[in-house]
Amino acid sequence: LKPSDARQLNGARLVFWVGPNLEGFLVRPLSSLADTIRVVQLSAGGQSDDPHIWLDPRGAAAIVGKMVEALAGVDATNRARYEANGARMKAMLARLDREIFERLKPVAVVPYLVFHDAYRYFEKRFDLASQGAVAVHEGRAPGAKRIAMLRRKIIDMNIACVFTEPQFEPALAKTLIEGTGARTAVLDPLGANLKPGPGLYPALMRGLVEQLLGCLGANG
Repeated sequence: LKPSDARQLNGARLVFWVGPNLEGFLVRPLSSLADTIRVVQLSAGGQSDDPHIWLDPRGAAAIVGKMVEALAGVDATNRARYEANGARMKAMLARLDREIFERLKPVAVVPYLVFHDAYRYFEKRFDLASQGAVAVHEGRAPGAKRIAMLRRKIIDMNIACVFTEPQFEPALAKTLIEGTGARTAVLDPLGANLKPGPGLYPALMRGLVEQLLGCLGANG
């Protein structure tokens, strides 16, 4: 952590984090905080190696519930306000959940690959036809043998699209799909290019939907 980040942590009354699978760099700094600072882990604390819990709107609603309770716990005077805001957020998430279901129905059976295994919650919730991930290990590019296997898989399974992410080198995706008939597009599960604020989450989720529809929908 930068010194300024450490100062912010030490000056907080309440710290939210998803958990060590996503934010391993915070394990040591959080363990050294004063006992007066409450630390709330937003994930369930299980052993899942996919920490992207917010990609299922029901998971996002659970996060909202935890945050409301934690905020009210350190600021009881404003409990009613936190609860009202949380209720509005959960209602928005329920609407968004239904919207995504309806929009993705036409492409739900179209097979695709992702660059890394970050979408299990999203894919399970919306019953999509992911056929796996390009990278077996986070941050490690696949070798020549795996690339050859993936190219064969793309052809044999009629994979429509290989989805990369903003942080990955696009040349690898182009190598994978060359001559296969598959396409490539970019998914952003973190909202890296979105403006922070109340609209970030729905924009992130709708952005995933648009990219999926744009690449998978072209199959038909």
